[in-house]
Parts: sequence; C-alpha cells; structure tokens
Amino acid sequence: MLILVAVLFFSAAAFAQAPEQTVTWTASVSALKDGLLEVRFTGKILDGWHTYSLRDEYSATEIDFAEPQGFTLEGALQEVGEPRQTASGELIFERSIVLVQQVRTAGEGAVLKGSITWNSCNDTLCAAPENWGFEIPLIPTQTASLQEAQPVSEDNGTAGGSLWALVLEAILWGLAMLLTPCVFPMVPMTVSFFLNLLDYRSDPPDWRRGRHGRYIQLVGHPLASQPHLLCRLPHFCGLLLRRL
Repeated sequence: MLILVAVLFFSAAAFAQAPEQTVTWTASVSALKDGLLEVRFTGKILDGWHTYSLRDEYSATEIDFAEPQGFTLEGALQEVGEPRQTASGELIFERSIVLVQQVRTAGEGAVLKGSITWNSCNDTLCAAPENWGFEIPLIPTQTASLQEAQPVSEDNGTAGGSLWALVLEAILWGLAMLLTPCVFPMVPMTVSFFLNLLDYRSDPPDWRRGRHGRYIQLVGHPLASQPHLLCRLPHFCGLLLRRL
C-alpha cells in the first residue's frame, strides 16, 4: 500500500511539473492537382522535449478526424521527414513535427474537424497525453503561410489543475485499484498478517512487523531511486486504457 501511494504521489508531482502544452500546432491548406487539397499540420515542439512518430509502437501521435461532411479523406495520414530512432527503439521528433492529410471537397463551405493527441517526454519525465482540437475551413491558402486552426475547447488533464488536485485524483484512483480482482483478495491477507498474532507465537509481533517493513523497503527502494520510471507509469497506463 505504501508503494502504491508513493507511485501515485510521484506520478502526480511529475505531471504537475510538466508544461501545459509541449507542442504548439498550426495548420495550412494548399491546392494540389486534380482538385485535391493538402492539409498540413505543423507542430512546434518545446525546447528540450520530443514527441512521437505516427509509427511509434507505444506512444504514437494520432489525429482523430470527425465524420467528413462535404469532402472525403484521400489516402492515409502521412508524416514529413524521418523520425529519429532512440536506443530503446522509440521513433521521435524533436523541434518540430509535420503531418499531412489529403482531402477532396465536393463543394464550398467544407470544414475539417478533429483533434490531435500526442505524448511528449524530456530526459527526466513525460507529460500527460495532450489533445488539441481543430476546425479548419477547406479553403486553399498560400503554402508558405500557416493558417491558424480554430482551437476547440478540450480538457487536457493538466491545464488549469493544481498539484493538490492531481494528488487527490491519484489517491482516488488508488482507492479504486483496491477493488480490482488482483488486489482486493490481498487486503484481508495483509490485515490478518499484522492482526492475527495467535498463529505466530514463535516470533514477537515487532519482529514480524519489522521484517514486513524491510520487504516493502526492498521492493520500494529501486522505484524510489529511479523516479523517471515512476514518471512514465501513468503515461503507459493511459496508453493502455485508450487501447481497451
């Protein structure tokens, strides 16, 4: 239980240290041949941070387009340039990331709506998954100029929050985890270990409690000494929940 509380506390603290937005997005629309339009999303990445490729196995950047009305999506979403592959096999972009989607309109007044979801990390911690909503009128503009998409109000999970709010939320999620099939059966076993003194007369109670405490330290010390692992736990949990 102490390990769980420590993990949740350090994870919440790590999220609180992350900036509100690690990537600033803009969008432009340009005309191609045969009536096609190209929508280009350009993300400026905060100094010292990196975000992930569309092809990254665990933390891929994603764009969720709303149901097309007055246009059709042509082909798959593409990224411009090759990401850098880290020693651990992650595919990342630094400084900037550019994504391109081709569309074909059936008339005037079409608007491309959707949201971009991405994950960002630096050398010490990872931010919570971020989201940017957009509404882009499908009107060709000059390729050299970037047209700001109209942001859609979205809850980011980190913006507008405080450290204590994150800690409280982490504690509530920790209590909810006690009801999972893997954890709930262990609660009476742990309680009985400390309270059932009649079955273990050979060792004094203080010795048993001390031995149990040392076991907790043995498991918890490696995690506490490697805080960057704790910072990534909510990141991977969030990715897992999104895939369920």
